[in-house]
Amino acid sequence: MRSMIRYISILLILGVFTSCNKKLIHSKQDNIEINTFKFNYFTAKAKLNYTSGEQKLSAVANLRIKYDSLIWITISPGLGIEALRLKLTTDSIFLIDRMAHKYKKSSYREFNNFYGINLNFKWIQAIMLG
Repeated sequence: MRSMIRYISILLILGVFTSCNKKLIHSKQDNIEINTFKFNYFTAKAKLNYTSGEQKLSAVANLRIKYDSLIWITISPGLGIEALRLKLTTDSIFLIDRMAHKYKKSSYREFNNFYGINLNFKWIQAIMLG
């Protein structure tokens, strides 16, 4: 279950979501140029498919973003039952695993040490918005 959560988290982070035509903002961070859309609130829905050997899982992810302050992701594998909720703020990551009845709060530094991926809120927001 932990590996599934890890893969789904990475899929969500690396997933590309489209947006409507908004003003394009150009910013630069650590020699990488990032183009993002300026908005107040953004909502999207994505279908996720995970296959590992004989195991196949599919889910629906709902994404809500309040620009530069909050990202809220819920994952429902079927029948609208929420299995996982992820809340990203500018300094913390909150994870509720409803299937395993677990709650976890961590900082971006702890997340980066665990997954070996150096990310922060701005980067995650930019990746999700394409």
